Amino acid sequence: MESSLPRTLGAKIRALRIERGLTQGELTRGEITAGLISQIESDRVAPSFRVIQLLAEQLGIKPQDLISDLESRNLQLQIMKEAREFLQKKKGEIALALLQQLEQTSNRYIKSSELYLELAYAKQLVHHYDEAIDLYADVEVEAVIQKDPHIGALCMTRQGDLYVELGRLPLALYCYKKAIYYLSEQQHITYLSIYDLRKTMCIILYRSGHAEKALYYAQDSYQQLQSIDDKEHLAETCNMLSVIYADLGLSEKALHMSTLAITYYQSLDLEVQSLDAKLNYAMILRELGKFEDSLYAIIPVLSEFYELGINDGLSQAWIERATCEFSLLQFEDASRSLERAEVLLEKGTLQHAQCLRLKGQIAYAQGSHHEAITMYRESLHILSEHHIHMTSIQIHKELETIYQKLGDTRMAIISREHALALTAISEQTRLAMSVIV
Repeated sequence: MESSLPRTLGAKIRALRIERGLTQGELTRGEITAGLISQIESDRVAPSFRVIQLLAEQLGIKPQDLISDLESRNLQLQIMKEAREFLQKKKGEIALALLQQLEQTSNRYIKSSELYLELAYAKQLVHHYDEAIDLYADVEVEAVIQKDPHIGALCMTRQGDLYVELGRLPLALYCYKKAIYYLSEQQHITYLSIYDLRKTMCIILYRSGHAEKALYYAQDSYQQLQSIDDKEHLAETCNMLSVIYADLGLSEKALHMSTLAITYYQSLDLEVQSLDAKLNYAMILRELGKFEDSLYAIIPVLSEFYELGINDGLSQAWIERATCEFSLLQFEDASRSLERAEVLLEKGTLQHAQCLRLKGQIAYAQGSHHEAITMYRESLHILSEHHIHMTSIQIHKELETIYQKLGDTRMAIISREHALALTAISEQTRLAMSVIV
């Protein structure tokens, strides 16, 4: 009779085991113990999908024959939830294993576009970049077919992030621009929904030598944010504008925007952000050649970062102080500031590269040419991993000068060739971007 058939997962496993004349001990395999089987059969423990797969193999049936449609749906949703949690924690290998289990399931209750979007990101985290790019392309096609702009926007945003990681900035810019298009296709879209993407595009353009086009995006964001009176994002945009204005030689506007950012953050009682803005103000002063004013502005920032225990901000402040001291020909003071920065910063970061370059500049200024070369090379290694070409070009030119002074013509030529090669790459990137934006 139907009423006598087992209805729970545990009861089904027990009935099938007895039917096949197996003991609980004979079902044990890998992580499955007799104690676990006992708990599953009494429905005291809900098995994972992996355990269900192993039990199904031992019982000679398919996993989907063991669980009901409802149980299968709930289990798949749980696996997807766990996979996303691991992706958020950047644990790509664990997430990939879970997502591949879902991929192999015949009766899936997860949309293919959602599954492969997460699978692509997992591949990205484990550095299977080509596979990730192929999956993102498939997801976008699926999003277009299903008329799902939400998935389309997520897909293009993540693909853009991947291209940034790979240093393919024109492709990243194209993806972000397409993500904004998909976002605009959604109902009830707000400017804040696209703000982060436009900010990222602005930063990419600026770092690639498109200061004027970056200025357009930053100014547009500033006007839009003013209309909705979003002070926190306004402050962030003011910081961006200050850096761009300084690069374009518009000193008064640069200092005004930097001061405005500090004012906005202070009005919101955002202490850490306010400190970052004050550090940015000091950096703007330095870039404008006001070294003593910059040094004066940095000192209280150092104290506040120290009191708050924010090592990242503190190390950057020490580097800024060292840069000012170097510009004022205070080489010993600059070296001491860099020593304090190095204790705090993470190796292999752009901060570390900045620190190494400055150490090289100090060594060169003091006549220690070979030490300068070592520092420059270490800095270049980090910069190449982060695909930072503009600074690398400057360092190669500085190396060329050092080698010429040492009479090493061959290495001087090699440094010049490296600088020219990176210049060509940067120009190609700049031209490609000018077409996209």
